[in-house]
This record gives sequence, C-alpha cells and structure tokens, in this order.
Amino acid sequence: MRRKCDGTIYRGTTTINVFVLADALQDAEITTCYATYYQRGVKVLEKSLADMTIEPVAVTMTDGTAANKRAVLVTLTQEDTLLFNSRNQATGLDDARVQLRVKTANGEAAATRYVYLHVHEILKDGEI
Repeated sequence: MRRKCDGTIYRGTTTINVFVLADALQDAEITTCYATYYQRGVKVLEKSLADMTIEPVAVTMTDGTAANKRAVLVTLTQEDTLLFNSRNQATGLDDARVQLRVKTANGEAAATRYVYLHVHEILKDGEI
C-alpha cells in the first residue's frame, strides 16, 4: 500500500520545495539549515543554507484564513532531480522523502516530519 505523498518531483526539471517554519521559529535567526533527501534508504541529495532562501509565503491557516509565514525555500536544479530514481515498473514513479533540520542563533535545533514526494520519470532523459 502506498503512503500519502505531500508533493511531486519530476526528474530533469527545476523545482522549489517550500517548508513553512513552525510558529516557534517564525522570528528566529536561522544560522544552520539542511534539507536531506532520501530514496530507498539511501541519501540522494543534501542542500545547506547557502542553497536556500528564507522568505515570507502566503499560507492558508487551519481556520481558512490567509496569513504570511516565513518559509525555507529549497531550489532543486535539473542536475539535482536527475539524481532521483523512478524505476517502479508498475507505476512509473518511486517515492522519496525529505527532512529539514534547522539551528537558530541561540542554539535551538528543530526538525520537520518526513515529507514524502512522488518521483516521476520523464520521456526525454537528461538536462535540456
């Protein structure tokens, strides 16, 4: 049985993964940050704070209202997304997971839950 996925990666494309910071981190100075991508139990890719931006994004709150929240945006290049496999013959896709870890200026460390992503194959392989 497949787990519910939170998003999608198409191999050979550029994409941005958005992680809205928890309320406790909204005003914190982030000094260290890693986004670690795993697939089939192996680390495929890791991005650091130098590869990310932190900026406000519009979100819909659980009560349906709109708000601006700080988020970490992780940009993946074509080269990055080609590192993932999509070799499930039955479905043409294969799940990956990503976790964000942050450390603040006052030494607090936090991690997100795993975010599961479908990885889709492309017909024309490679970078364009």
